[in-house]
Amino acid sequence: EGINMEVFGYGPLKHGFHNHECLEGATYLHPAILGVAHRMFDTGGFPVLLPATENKAGYFPTGEVYELPEGKTGELILARLDRLEGEGSMYHRVTAMTMDQEKVSYYIGDRDTWRRLDNRAFLGDNIKVDEDRETVSYVRAA
Repeated sequence: EGINMEVFGYGPLKHGFHNHECLEGATYLHPAILGVAHRMFDTGGFPVLLPATENKAGYFPTGEVYELPEGKTGELILARLDRLEGEGSMYHRVTAMTMDQEKVSYYIGDRDTWRRLDNRAFLGDNIKVDEDRETVSYVRAA
């Protein structure tokens, strides 16, 4: 049984950023906007997504969708991503739909680990909010 998964890469996983190499072997499909609102924080080197709540509005993250290949290669890519993200401790791999109704897996911050960010506004020069489109993006630092 192989992996049949599409991954939503945001922040440094996007093409041209420093963690994109973790997706080596995956197939780039297209840019996308996640269909679930989040708050995005810049920790000084990478972003953290936390879910929006009734009390804390969010924006829809932009990113890129990649397809993992079936078999051992796909399993290795997923294991590499899980290690990078600290899956199960710093981040959790979850699934959601994009605005185009495509099911994707992505990583959100662990609430306990990132609790200190929970009461702050959007942080950092690397975060760009487009209020007209209601989106939030992680952009390269100058």
